[in-house]
Amino acid sequence: MNDETLKEYSEILNYIISCVNLYGMIHESRFLTIYNRHHLSHPIQSLPAFSDELLNSNHVYQEKQFFIHEAIYYDREMSKHLKMTNNKPYYQPSRDELLHYLDDFYYEKTAEYHTLNRLIKTRLVQNNTKLADDIMDDIALRGLSHASLKYALYEFERRHVEIKKENMKILIQSIMNFYNHSRMWENNGFTPNELRKLSIHGSISTLNAPCPCGSGKKYKHCCYSKDQQSLTDDQLFFEDVFVFTDEDKEKFIKQMNREADRIVWHTALYKSPSIKDLIKEISNRFIEMILYEKPQDVVGALALILYEKHQISAKNTPTERIFRDLRIWGRKKFILELKAMIEDMMMVEEERSDDSSIINQFIQLFDKYQYEHLNEIPKRVTYRFLTDLQNRTKFNPELCEEINTLAIQVLKSEVPVNVVDFYNLVMLCPHAYVAISMLLTVSSKEHHLSLLKAYVNAYEIGNREVFLNPPKQFTRYDLHKEYILALDSIGLLYKSENKYKEAIPFYEKMIRYDDEDRFGAKESILICYIFTKQIELFDRKLQELPDDSIYKMMLTLSTKIMMQEPFYGDYLKILKRSKELLDALCGVIEPEDIEMDEPVTLFLEDFYMFLTSNKSVIKPLIQVHLNGQPTMTQ
Repeated sequence: MNDETLKEYSEILNYIISCVNLYGMIHESRFLTIYNRHHLSHPIQSLPAFSDELLNSNHVYQEKQFFIHEAIYYDREMSKHLKMTNNKPYYQPSRDELLHYLDDFYYEKTAEYHTLNRLIKTRLVQNNTKLADDIMDDIALRGLSHASLKYALYEFERRHVEIKKENMKILIQSIMNFYNHSRMWENNGFTPNELRKLSIHGSISTLNAPCPCGSGKKYKHCCYSKDQQSLTDDQLFFEDVFVFTDEDKEKFIKQMNREADRIVWHTALYKSPSIKDLIKEISNRFIEMILYEKPQDVVGALALILYEKHQISAKNTPTERIFRDLRIWGRKKFILELKAMIEDMMMVEEERSDDSSIINQFIQLFDKYQYEHLNEIPKRVTYRFLTDLQNRTKFNPELCEEINTLAIQVLKSEVPVNVVDFYNLVMLCPHAYVAISMLLTVSSKEHHLSLLKAYVNAYEIGNREVFLNPPKQFTRYDLHKEYILALDSIGLLYKSENKYKEAIPFYEKMIRYDDEDRFGAKESILICYIFTKQIELFDRKLQELPDDSIYKMMLTLSTKIMMQEPFYGDYLKILKRSKELLDALCGVIEPEDIEMDEPVTLFLEDFYMFLTSNKSVIKPLIQVHLNGQPTMTQ
């Protein structure tokens, strides 16, 4: 390997380590995109081979074309990470900024960092600078992968740092503010605040700021156009290749039991638990995390755990014979590491089972805003008052953000929270749309319409800038997509009650903001125009639909039948597209008995009763569909 090749090899390795520390996990194709953007004069088409030992010594693991941080790899959280990060854009630092992350203890010391550090030092640790810095390091580095108020407060608890009540409120607020300005794996390197701004403006850097590429030019004169294009062109979704089928799991469990039979002479005396008991336990609790290991390795690690559980001394443990019978002696060091990993998983699971920190966060939040009484939900509550309350109450962005953040933490946690808690969160801040969304999920059906309308109103109030200048591809951003789906749900609920006039404004909002019409509002609104007798508007909007729209095809056919115009050619087009639709309309089969694509299903939901009850339309259609021959007018 010559000097030039060695230099490039080293540069690529440094980039891999830096990217893994910044993003947590990155696909090879995404890595090549980032690397080549920083090396325009010497791009690479493929990656050189790196030994596992070299990568692992830098806390990097490679599997299924992904580079993975050991914290994600050892917890087997690759699928979870993909679920959190898919469809989110990637933060794109300059080369110099990215290479800061070669140091796996690096994190940005923002203004919010210094505010929190100063608070800890002056109010909590009596100006002990080293202790304050140590606490901050642990809060920051933990926050990169698992930002959580619970873990942050634990750093004080384990050091026996007392937090007085008068300091707790400002400490929690400062921690959350610090996390909102911290880079996180789950946001593909963006801070929560940056990602929020990106959803509004479509770009983080201001146009007149220096370009992140380091050229010295203004951003608008350098990479702005390229970055705008990259938001559309970049691959933001990666298939989850880490998912195993039930068949894979059953096969692995059988293999572990067969391996356990190889060492039955060394384990048969030990019951409650037996080696098979341990296999069953980890299969029930951690099967997703161990499927990547070799069955004999897992059994070897479990055998060592078995002896410890029965308090057999290391001296009397037949380790060599067990490893020899399992043919794993050459991997002794790895087996010991695997044993430690399994024990850690068991311990973490036990800690999670009695975690009550979420409830404590609720109490602290209510206390912070002098919300003295947790109100019971009134027996006759309708939530119709909520939209009016939102319009009368001054919007508090800090309070709204804090409650939405807590609601998201509740969603991610495994701690059950009572519906009363969400009710009180919404009463504390009626504009907290995430809390409203979660209240909706645990409320009965009769409350759905009122809560959906309150959610839509709260989202519009909290995101005024978005609606003044909505970005293109509006629904590409998850929260915007939820807003559009809420509008769609309101429209469907009103239509189910035959309140077509009330449904129209919500479909019109969908059309206005969903510029790609991903959810078919332009079609769903048509039935509303018919029942509100806006025929001219119906005709105009119908003609604006694409020619391959099943709505346009079917409604054009129906119009021709009513006008006694030839329609057989139109009928044949629909027959080719969806015979099942015609079968359902003509009574050959029931609509619910067939599987159809979504547009056909939605059309039937809207127009089935209207068309089948219209004899002037349905009789000629049945005649041609069942007989298969056109009449003179057809």
